[in-house]
Amino acid sequence: MGDYDTRYCHNALLRKKIRPLIPPFRFKTLMGDHLSLRDYDAQVGEAIAMVKALNKMTLLGMPNSIRIA
Repeated sequence: MGDYDTRYCHNALLRKKIRPLIPPFRFKTLMGDHLSLRDYDAQVGEAIAMVKALNKMTLLGMPNSIRIA
């Protein structure tokens, strides 16, 4: 469990009417533990780009199944 798994964190998000979208903990391992941009909106875009890259890498690693019968 990490910092995002605390009841305090989830309650703070709900108070601000934010839907919690906590990325999988492997995200920080692959993409780093900080954002390089300073502006909040730019950080949101940076995080979205990182998640899209992670999703693409995950998809590329998935087996291609073909039904035989």
